Amino acid sequence: MKRTIKVGISLGDPMGIGPEVSAKALSIQLYPASFVLYGNKSSFDGACRICNLKPSFDGFNDFEKPIEALRSATLDILDGKLDLLVTAPLSKEAARVEEKDFSGHTEFLARLSSVKKATMMFVASDLKVSLVTTHIPLCEVPKRINAELLSLTIEHTNHALKNLWGIENPRIAICGINPHAGENGLFGNEEINVIHPTIHNLNSKGFNLLGPFGADTILTPARKILYDAVVSNFHDQLLPAIKSHATSVNLTLGLPFIRTSVDHGVGYDIYGKNLANPSSMIEAISLGIKLANRESH
Repeated sequence: MKRTIKVGISLGDPMGIGPEVSAKALSIQLYPASFVLYGNKSSFDGACRICNLKPSFDGFNDFEKPIEALRSATLDILDGKLDLLVTAPLSKEAARVEEKDFSGHTEFLARLSSVKKATMMFVASDLKVSLVTTHIPLCEVPKRINAELLSLTIEHTNHALKNLWGIENPRIAICGINPHAGENGLFGNEEINVIHPTIHNLNSKGFNLLGPFGADTILTPARKILYDAVVSNFHDQLLPAIKSHATSVNLTLGLPFIRTSVDHGVGYDIYGKNLANPSSMIEAISLGIKLANRESH
């Protein structure tokens, strides 16, 4: 018999659509879990009134500032009070008013959890993509990619595929940085200097890594049948393709707990209009519960 998963939802920016999609997700679907919400109660109640919703949840921790709500939820899951953390969108620009070094949930949660690096993975119906780097300028990517960072991302991905999805020998495809994966140095040397040696080193230790492949072909049907997940080097390399799916979920790897999130932003332009689509939040909750149950076994 499965235990009841305790879920904490950080509602995100009170002037965004986080409270609305959370209220909708908790109103239109039942889950085998209990829920505690962290965020601005006034904003959440307003979303419920506008959308005529009566969501089901078990507790509410009221915070004026969304960063403090996120911090409290994170500390609670680190203390064992929660089994799963689900986060609604938070504007990085607005968050920096409270937390000057804030560059995203992934980095913030890694710092609070005292881990060296957390890995951002996006999960869609038939695709899993992990990122080596996240919220940095494109011009910085070649300077940041090194064997240590790439190896850690691959290790996080391999561990998740084994322990959360039950894949005994995960096949992971590695994306190149340059066009056509550098084409033997013709279009850049990052593949020769970093990616190829890292693949060789980890494969010698029992990993099952493929590539590097060019970003223009790695997601084609002929390639997708070869692997269980892809490692992408920077934020916008493959995410446009995965976010074109009907629903996808942001999953953070490398933390001492399960954290999932929606795949969209704060939606200031549709705040308070009952227009926000809750499908990604529903999927984030559903996938998170599924993975939390698997991790507990």
